[in-house]
Amino acid sequence: MTRIAAFLAAALALGGTIRMLVWGEDGEKSRTGKMELVDGKPCTRFADENAGRPACFRAFKDGERIHAVKDPGDTVEATWRLIPGNTANL
Repeated sequence: MTRIAAFLAAALALGGTIRMLVWGEDGEKSRTGKMELVDGKPCTRFADENAGRPACFRAFKDGERIHAVKDPGDTVEATWRLIPGNTANL
């Protein structure tokens, strides 16, 4: 079964800590992990996903939005709009 997040809020802190809040089909879930660069690509790492290994992607900017393409593949997996600060109080 493919899970689709209906809404995602994330805050990235200095040092790479990322805090996320996801609202989706299976309710609300908060997560804390790391964002890091691996071989020049942005990667997220969560203990409960991918056996703690980094999930890397390519990212490109299109106007005010950032699109993520997961490796391997060529489809856009996510699109974000960056808002300065921590507007979701994560």
